[in-house]
Amino acid sequence: MDATSDYEWWKTGRAALMKAAASGHADTLTTVLDDGIDVNSSIAGGITALMFAAWGGHVATVQALLAKGADVNAQSDAGRTALMYAATAGYPDTVRALLYEGADVSAQNNDGWTALLDASSEGNRDVAQLLQRATSSATNSL
Repeated sequence: MDATSDYEWWKTGRAALMKAAASGHADTLTTVLDDGIDVNSSIAGGITALMFAAWGGHVATVQALLAKGADVNAQSDAGRTALMYAATAGYPDTVRALLYEGADVSAQNNDGWTALLDASSEGNRDVAQLLQRATSSATNSL
């Protein structure tokens, strides 16, 4: 990021949005969004506030972002979704919240991995079982 884009990042309020999301400060996040910051804006790598909140397991923040219109299936430049971040980090409540709001359990990153593979590879058994059930439900509804 060069000096100009770094300045723009701070000036637009995206820094406050990302920090509030990553820290789980839903009330601060709501204030920032009420000031007109795009809920789906991203930083380098295409990481969104929803992805930061999911990665940190901040359920209330995830719910606040979704209520403000965050794209539950947005993908980073690497193809990762908020569901993948929550699955990798091992947060079942966050995974449930994302699934409830329509997260695509079959979405794949640029390497072809799904949230289920992420959870399994990290040894997050509870999350893997939850995603397996969601995958089965999605398959059975076809």
